[in-house]
This record gives sequence, C-alpha cells and structure tokens, in this order.
Amino acid sequence: MIYQIQTKFRDEPRARGGLIRVREFTMKDAYSFHTSQEDLEQYYESCLEAYKRIFERVGLPEVISVGSDSGMMGGQVAHEFMFLSDIGEDTIVVCENCDYKANMEAASSVIDYSEEESEELCKVHTPNVKDIDGLAEFFKAPTKKFLKATVFAVEGREKPLIVFIRGDLQVNEAKVRKLIGANIYPLTDYEGRTQSWAVMELVLEDF
Repeated sequence: MIYQIQTKFRDEPRARGGLIRVREFTMKDAYSFHTSQEDLEQYYESCLEAYKRIFERVGLPEVISVGSDSGMMGGQVAHEFMFLSDIGEDTIVVCENCDYKANMEAASSVIDYSEEESEELCKVHTPNVKDIDGLAEFFKAPTKKFLKATVFAVEGREKPLIVFIRGDLQVNEAKVRKLIGANIYPLTDYEGRTQSWAVMELVLEDF
C-alpha cells in the first residue's frame, strides 16, 4: 500500500459543525494493488480492523464503523468511522439484533407495502391544500397513503428531475445521485425556465 498524509481543501457549501469538517483538513490517501478481487477484499478487511484497533487504543470507545456511500471514488464497499455524539450532524442506522450499521445515505430500505383493496379513481377538489400534511388532514388518512413529487435540478442538464415517493418518506439525495450518475439539488429557481419541460426525467425507486 502506498499512502500520503497532507492538508486538503474541499469547497464545502459551509463549514459544518464549527471546527468539524471545515474546508481545510488533514487527510490520509492510500492506494493498494491486487491481482484479484478476493485479495482486495481480504486486504480491505485487514485495513478496516486496523483502524478499529487504532480508535480503541487511543481511548475512543464511542467510535464505530458504518457502511457509507463511496461517493465520487466509486466502488462497491465503503466504511466511515463515526464518533457518537448528541450534537452530531449525521444520522446512522444501527440494528439491535445483528451487526448491521450504516449511514442513512447508504442504508438499505425495509418498507412495508401492505396491499389494500383499490377504490375507483375519481377527481377530488382540494381547495387550499398545498402539501402532504394538508392532504392527510383533508382526507383523514395517514401520510403514507399519498404519493408526493420532489423536483430537482440536475447538474449539466436542462431538464429537471422529478422523484415520486411515498408521502411519509423523504428522498435520499445521495442514492439519487448514485442512481443517475450526476449531482442534484432541490429546484427552487424557476426564472428563465421555458415551457419545454413537457417531458421530464422520472425516477420511481425505493429510496
């Protein structure tokens, strides 16, 4: 393995958490070389266990490793080490019955889609109702009974991206970026947009 430790700069939108994840930080970059996928996976596990021992030996028992999104680096497997804190900015998923731990950006979804008897489709006038909570109150039904659309701008593309998702869930932007292979951000600026949006790119996935 070849590695280097040096100061890096990342043009973050903001300095997150005060002195945590500021724009300038120290990073270790490491590169390993393997003749097979099996050798790579074995070496990866060795490195992962080595970092776990480092945190234990320096006296940080609140640090755990979780599955994470590989981001721009790509790859099938990635981990990051989290220091558990009440004032942290990230959210992780930890199973109490198994060893599964993951960042919310990379966590697998387990959603109960219960089948119910369908009713005949009809148009319903919903005056002054502007969001999912308003629909739930209007129809006296839980938010999971509704479908909502979230519109994103896609970097490098003129057409917007619209994601349909169940009313009680939130779109996982990291998973959408990975799915379409491009950066996205909520579309809020409608000025200068034309009416040529008749055909939008649609994504309907389990986020």
